[in-house]
Amino acid sequence: MKDLFTDILRHDLLGPASVVKGYTELLLDTMEKNEKKEFLEKIHKNNCKLIEMIDNAAKLAKLDSIENLDFEAVDIFPLLMSVVDTYQIQLQEKNISLKLPEEKKYGSLVNPIIKEVFSNIISNAIKYSPFNSEILIRIEDKVTDWKILIIDYGEGVKPEDREYIFDRFSRVHKGGVKGSGLGLSIAKRIIELHGGSIGVYNNPNGRGSVFWFTIKKEK
Repeated sequence: MKDLFTDILRHDLLGPASVVKGYTELLLDTMEKNEKKEFLEKIHKNNCKLIEMIDNAAKLAKLDSIENLDFEAVDIFPLLMSVVDTYQIQLQEKNISLKLPEEKKYGSLVNPIIKEVFSNIISNAIKYSPFNSEILIRIEDKVTDWKILIIDYGEGVKPEDREYIFDRFSRVHKGGVKGSGLGLSIAKRIIELHGGSIGVYNNPNGRGSVFWFTIKKEK
């Protein structure tokens, strides 16, 4: 855990912290009202990054210390809908159309923490999707498992990046947006604890990515 937070401080927190420090110092000088608003927005954005990174680091450190999870029977469709609801503003801001799977019962054996996987991958799909595009979410029946697919029409993932995109602190540039390198690592660890699989491939219907993961069906 000590090594994890040392890496966090070195790789992820220093950059945003330096930006916050710089703009705060500029605000101490006399500036025009519009300039102050612009700098305050940048400070707020980078402070949110710091909070997200610290929160993700804590989650990943906790997950690293867990060997087994308790599972319960859950219908993942209402769970998926609750996650989607939290991203309605971001979807509207980019005018992204979200297409959902058929509304029916998808009985699964999961721990409530599985919600983090849906949240991380849907969040990434929105972040990397262009304005006025769409995101598709599908659930496929794989006999003993459900396979969940989140499909976007963004920049896609280069073949050389697919091998380590789920690794801690990986850096993958997509459409000018750079990820923190922890969200997908958290998703991977949670799926591992569920005995499932997770991966990504390019959208066969055009630009973009297909992130997928599997979870066990309710017996």
